[in-house]
Amino acid sequence: MGILEKIKIFNRRMYPYYHASPVADLYYYLDAKYGYTEGATPREQLVKTLRERMPHHIEQFMANLLAKTLGLYREKTVEKGWEVDIALTDYQRLRVIAEVKWKISPIAREIQRIEEELSKYRCQKILIVPNKEIIDYRIKDIDLGDVNTILNIRREGKID
Repeated sequence: MGILEKIKIFNRRMYPYYHASPVADLYYYLDAKYGYTEGATPREQLVKTLRERMPHHIEQFMANLLAKTLGLYREKTVEKGWEVDIALTDYQRLRVIAEVKWKISPIAREIQRIEEELSKYRCQKILIVPNKEIIDYRIKDIDLGDVNTILNIRREGKID
């Protein structure tokens, strides 16, 4: 029905469910946390919650877009203390992993941690940020992507 989507956990038989719609996710999140349907929630609280949840929705959108464009299956990888945002597979083989950092300027410490964690995988690695030019840290073995990169992938149907 398109209300929920289940995402397989890579190399496990687990299938957590997520709201397919960002609007439905926000509605139920606000209702569970602040009793949104019970009374008037202050506008400031709504804006704060939207900013908190937006990176999750961007991650969900990017994962679905890349999976559809590349013809791969969307999964998640969960390791002790780390969860890779996007894992794309082809017949039980990991082909692409990606991290989404949707911030104005991710700090070098965060990028180093991402670099360490993604180095454990033998497949194509991507870090998706709002704008590539905000990253002043030199990244090794990870493709850096932004909105323009994703649009090019969508047009061409492949990753460089």
